[in-house]
Amino acid sequence: MESLLTCAKKVCVDLPPATVALAKVADQRQAQVMRPAPTKKPSLFLLSLPNSSTINMEITIKDISQLKEAARKVIEYMGDKRIFAFYGSMGAGKTTLIKAICELMGSTDVATSPTFTLVNEYNTSGGDTLYHFDFFRIGKIEEVFDFGFEEYLQSGHHCFMEWPEKIEALLPEETVMVKINVNDDGSRKVILP
Repeated sequence: MESLLTCAKKVCVDLPPATVALAKVADQRQAQVMRPAPTKKPSLFLLSLPNSSTINMEITIKDISQLKEAARKVIEYMGDKRIFAFYGSMGAGKTTLIKAICELMGSTDVATSPTFTLVNEYNTSGGDTLYHFDFFRIGKIEEVFDFGFEEYLQSGHHCFMEWPEKIEALLPEETVMVKINVNDDGSRKVILP
C-alpha cells in the first residue's frame, strides 16, 4: 500500500510544507493502525476517542431546551483548544450542537450543515472566524487537500468537524475528540476527553 505522501506527490509535484507534514503524520498513524492488535481488546470507547484515556466531562442533554446550556459547558471546556472532532451516529445532533456552540461564540452567520460544501465559514461579532466541516461525503482522504484543509487547521481559528472518521489520519494530535451518544430514551450524552 502506497503512503499518503507518495500519493499526494503524484498529484502535485511541489507540495506545500504543511501538506507534506500532514501526509507524514497520516502515514505514521496508518502505520500504527496496521500493527497487530493487542491481545486484550480495547474498549469501544477508546476506539471512538483515540487521543483519550479518561473522560473529563459528560454532559447529558435530555431535550432541546438543555442544548444552550450544554453548548455553554462545551465552550467552557474548550480553553485554548481550537480543533474539535465530533463523533456520533447519523442524527445524533452533531450539527445541532455545533450550531449552538457557534451561536454562543457570537456567530453573526446562521450555522448550517456543510454537507455539500464541505466547509462553512462563520464570522463572529468579536471579529473571529469559525470553521465548520462535514466530511460525510468525502470519498477519499486525498479530497481534503483540494480545498486546503491543512491551512484551515493552521489558521488559529476554531475548527469544528463532523464525520472526522473519514479523515482521521490527518487530524493533528491536539484535536479534541467529542463523542455524542444517543441514549435509549432519546436523550444525548456528550463525552469530552
